[in-house]
Amino acid sequence: MTETLETSLGFVDATTLAGYCRDRQNPTRRFIIEILVDGRSIAVLRADEYCPQFAVNDHARCNYGFTFNLSAALQETVGTIDVQLANLGTPIGERIILSQRPRIDISLAAPGEVKTLGGLKLAGWVRAIGPRPPEVRFVCEGEEIAATICRHWIKVAAAGEARSMPAFELTLPSVLADGRRHDVFAYNSLGVPLAGSPASVKAGATPVTA
Repeated sequence: MTETLETSLGFVDATTLAGYCRDRQNPTRRFIIEILVDGRSIAVLRADEYCPQFAVNDHARCNYGFTFNLSAALQETVGTIDVQLANLGTPIGERIILSQRPRIDISLAAPGEVKTLGGLKLAGWVRAIGPRPPEVRFVCEGEEIAATICRHWIKVAAAGEARSMPAFELTLPSVLADGRRHDVFAYNSLGVPLAGSPASVKAGATPVTA
């Protein structure tokens, strides 16, 4: 099985550890992983979070990821971080040595999420990449139909705790209100699809009043 595993491990911000574990020969399988600091087990969790690395070609089955909050205070007292398959010891990604100041890799984390609110209304959140409010693009049938920025904040469960994330709400153009179901993909500014893509929307034409 080791030869068919695809894995990765890293930090997505100062305290959030993230990664993924996928078996190429059995993509429906989900793994239980164990997190160790200086060889001591501190957490066991299921690697079944949205994984953007596999979303482009596999929207239906791309939940191979995990996140875990490793506080700055704890990082000051330990030297190494390892993640492995629980009860098997198979390593996930490479050992992290904190003294070497591991780089931040935001691509390991879920970029955000989109959901339908009924009719042509969509809402969701986006992980911030820089100091500016995150942007979201919406694509239907290969064409960009709308774009917006995150204008408020919501609490999102991430890495075992509730965190404030930039959020958005919008109503899609009325051209989609034709009584048919449309699949709409939401992308962050890097072109990564948000979890929940494609969001399925359906609305009838607005009646014309005299």
